[in-house]
Amino acid sequence: MTVSDVPVDEFDKLFYGDPKEIEQRLLVVRPQSLTHSDESLTPQIDSQIALVQAMQKRYAEAFETLDRAEKLPGATNPLARVRLLLERGRVFQQAKRMEEAVPWLVASWEISSAHSLDYHTVNAAHMVAIAVGSPAEKIRWNQIALDVADASGDEKAQAWRVVLHNNLAQAFVAAGEFGNGLASFQSCQNLAREQGNVLIERGARWGIARCRRGLGDQATALQIQQELLKEYNEVESQGLLPQELLGMARGMVYEELAELDRQNAAMFAKHAISDLGVNDWFESIEPARWQRLKTMAGN
Repeated sequence: MTVSDVPVDEFDKLFYGDPKEIEQRLLVVRPQSLTHSDESLTPQIDSQIALVQAMQKRYAEAFETLDRAEKLPGATNPLARVRLLLERGRVFQQAKRMEEAVPWLVASWEISSAHSLDYHTVNAAHMVAIAVGSPAEKIRWNQIALDVADASGDEKAQAWRVVLHNNLAQAFVAAGEFGNGLASFQSCQNLAREQGNVLIERGARWGIARCRRGLGDQATALQIQQELLKEYNEVESQGLLPQELLGMARGMVYEELAELDRQNAAMFAKHAISDLGVNDWFESIEPARWQRLKTMAGN
């Protein structure tokens, strides 16, 4: 798909692939929006330009893009306002300034809720769940998002359900509510299978095993993680996943194997560190788990 194939009012279709390439596509289509009858298109496009700038860690530039967009004629349109607020919050979140992110994300959620913009309501609530600190708040906001997605007639909003069940399950695990986590991971697995999404289905199986361990069923947990390790090694041999994604997924399997197979814990912990260390995501988001792996590895 090229930029010329996409009408300017369908610019969201250009949001795929590498962030640099997305930014270039949006910059190409943006001039067309300036003469469109819908004045909200330009600030909406700018909101997505700011997002991909943040994804490239160009945070100051992203904020400047949003500042300029908010001065455009169509910026007061509810849809444009919702998207500008959401992406300002998301830039703060990307920059790991979580407390500053929350008010903007909640404001986006409030306006989108008031105007029945279900897809954006779900998006905003799911982002609040990411930015808030406590597991209880993460559970609450993921459930808010899931309730909207379940009740919506918008297929795009409904498509969020598989991700939301995963995020809700992760929040339950963080809260030590392994029974609820297990149920949510099982729902995630069922939806992923319906969609044919193998990547999320494997992640759900990891979560099911994690909850089984939390519930004391070590044998089942170990069997599932061993099966997943075999699958990820096959994926690696066939080159079916980018190394960053593979490292994150398999690294978490190694982490669980280190907890489940104490005789070989040091070996599995070293493998986990090697995989999860491909980027700084795990270490920065889960510092306690990262330190435990280093301790188990003897570092």
